[in-house]
Amino acid sequence: MRRWFFLFLLFLVKTLPAQEEMEVIRCSAVDRQSPISNVFVDEDNNKWVGNSKGVFRVYDAGLGAAVETPTGEQALFHFRDGNYDLSWSVEALKAIAGEDVRITTAIYDSRQSELWVGTADAGLYRLKTGPSLQLLEQLATNNSKLKSNHINTLFLDARGRLWVGTEQGVLVGEGGRWKLLEKDFNILGITGKGLEIWLLGDGLVGRVDARDTWLPIEIPSRRTEGPLRDITFDDAGQLWIASEVVTRYNPETEAFTVFGPAQEFTSQFAVCLAADRDGAIWVGTEDKGLYLIQKASAMTVNILIEKEPSCAGSGKNGALKVKVSGGQPPYDFKWDGGLAGENPKGLAPGSFTLTVSDSKGKTKIARMDLPAPNSPQAAAAVIAPASTGQADGQASASATGGTAPYSYAWDNGETTATATKLAPGAHTLTITDAAGCKATASVQLSEDILPLTVSLRQTGEIQCAGGSGGSLEVETRGGKGPYEYKWSDARLNGARASGLKAGEYSLTVVDATGQSQSASLAVVEPLPIEPTANVVASAST
Repeated sequence: MRRWFFLFLLFLVKTLPAQEEMEVIRCSAVDRQSPISNVFVDEDNNKWVGNSKGVFRVYDAGLGAAVETPTGEQALFHFRDGNYDLSWSVEALKAIAGEDVRITTAIYDSRQSELWVGTADAGLYRLKTGPSLQLLEQLATNNSKLKSNHINTLFLDARGRLWVGTEQGVLVGEGGRWKLLEKDFNILGITGKGLEIWLLGDGLVGRVDARDTWLPIEIPSRRTEGPLRDITFDDAGQLWIASEVVTRYNPETEAFTVFGPAQEFTSQFAVCLAADRDGAIWVGTEDKGLYLIQKASAMTVNILIEKEPSCAGSGKNGALKVKVSGGQPPYDFKWDGGLAGENPKGLAPGSFTLTVSDSKGKTKIARMDLPAPNSPQAAAAVIAPASTGQADGQASASATGGTAPYSYAWDNGETTATATKLAPGAHTLTITDAAGCKATASVQLSEDILPLTVSLRQTGEIQCAGGSGGSLEVETRGGKGPYEYKWSDARLNGARASGLKAGEYSLTVVDATGQSQSASLAVVEPLPIEPTANVVASAST
């Protein structure tokens, strides 16, 4: 009997999956003293961390980079449950929710392009984000099934439903159809494994069954310590629980593993958890920054941007650098697209994928996007039109983006932001920023055309009655040439007429824009000579 029992135990040990040894690392990628408010891992395994100093992209335990948030805006990654690279105007949100709004959690629904913002005392806001914040709906105790206006946490499940954890239960729904579950519990954490949802509230953790009944698990003594603050699943289907220690729970075997001071996890205020695609757990704390719990043999690969492409060299001067930790050297680097090595250079903007293999055949895939240069945007506006036939038009240039200062080059040779010697017609402006990036803009200058006036002036006189020596000249002012001359005498044309006999002459002048004016003038001749004879003396006889 004992022999059979021993064989059974031996079989059981061989068939149970072995748990790899895990290590706990206190990260230096972000400030170790700043309280962590959010940790998020996206689909590409990028890690984002929000703390009291801002938002950071974390590459590994010792490497992180600040993510710039525009002045006057708030970043979604800064708040609990923030899951998207998105920011909004602080003033715009205050205009919607009030000056004293206190955000407790926020999440972006990419399927609906909507932002959900939970508050400490004003319930839940549903907002459109583009081109600016727009209120779609506010859910509160006075107009919904909410029993509390204090929102603790938000979660979007695999079916697109929103779960809203509050001080009095969890609200779940989509498309305006809601139901409230577990109204007697303060729900602090929500996570999912496939279609299965797990809740954390009032020290209890458990899944929600098909009938929407919460089924808390039994947590043995000393498997957690103090208040339970967050939960998450890793890709292996194991549940992680944050308290004064971090606990891993296997739902299949019901086994617990504790990570506390003995394992170098020394914080007593773990507040948020996130699992990455490598099976590691990132733990945000209120007192000791960020922790990483990973397999002791884990190999991590990060691609860093050593140099972003600039406009010089046709934009093919970017560089990447690979950082590998763990695994067993030497490493083999295989890039999509024919790149080689751990420090490729001469790169144009684009997406790059790398597979790293260690000497034991373990592989990791990493990706990185090289951004296009931050080129300036150019614009030009007319200040004053040009006078007819003159190069005295004025236009101004403006630039945004790129790297100041800017230089200006107009197609007429002027090099200041305002051009003052522009002829009528189309003009091109080229703006060059300090990095050598160029942008062009065009502007169309009209002519300042004066009203057309026409007059006739006699320039030659008829010398003898009945002669044809008269001449006329047309004087035009304003309008725009060329001009068309239409004389009353069809034999005449142009701005001058000569060989004219006495009489009334008129013409109509039409300019290039269609303006027309008429004028007339009488050409006179001298009176005819009429001879007379007077007898001065009589003839003699």
